[in-house]
Amino acid sequence: MENTDFSLRLPYSRMLKSEMADFVEKTISIVKRHNVESESITPMFDLLRAKEPEIRLLRLSYGVDTERLRVSKLKSELMLVISAFKVQVKLLSKSEPELDIHQIQNAINKHLRYLNKCRNDKELTQKIAG
Repeated sequence: MENTDFSLRLPYSRMLKSEMADFVEKTISIVKRHNVESESITPMFDLLRAKEPEIRLLRLSYGVDTERLRVSKLKSELMLVISAFKVQVKLLSKSEPELDIHQIQNAINKHLRYLNKCRNDKELTQKIAG
């Protein structure tokens, strides 16, 4: 039996399409081999098995991965919204200097600055949620 470290996380957004298919097929084979009947595993496993035809399409060596394009588009829209918010706060602070918006500017500097330097989606989500 393989020694598995569950504390490691896979960078799904950086996996190739064929690597994603390998990962999912290996996961399916492990669950089938152990034949686990559990209230928490069975529903997810059934959903995963329902996606098997789409997983086989990931093996094709041509075409564009539409999921990654969709995620990339949503991410770029999110970054634009954040940028627009930061500009609006900056304009508000310049146009009405009597407003004390230091707390907002501190929160922006703490959470919404240098988002392009985030290493993965989880880190990006945590900074934005802050």
